[in-house]
Amino acid sequence: MQESWSTLRLHWGRNGIKFFSHQAQNIIAKGLEALFIAGFDVTLENVHNLLTESNDLEACLRKLDAVGSEASKSLATHFRGQFLQAPAEQLGGVIGTCANFFGKLQDC
Repeated sequence: MQESWSTLRLHWGRNGIKFFSHQAQNIIAKGLEALFIAGFDVTLENVHNLLTESNDLEACLRKLDAVGSEASKSLATHFRGQFLQAPAEQLGGVIGTCANFFGKLQDC
């Protein structure tokens, strides 16, 4: 584990972990909003699955498309563009940070 953190610090610098933390907080908030607008139960488990399971994200995106509101279109565009099209290292870091957040919540 220490080797992974060292590699992360070298690659992203001091602000790297802050970057992932900020991005994870933003995508969790957007995930909660997407679940609500798409008509799914808004739970921590559902947002975790939305962000870590491609089938769950695709199901939510289909529902957002069906809703057709400005908010649903904006969220679908964000997830399809900024989230899914992020560089692999960045996407992995954000998803990993989200998983860490949820893991800490499960320990409570």
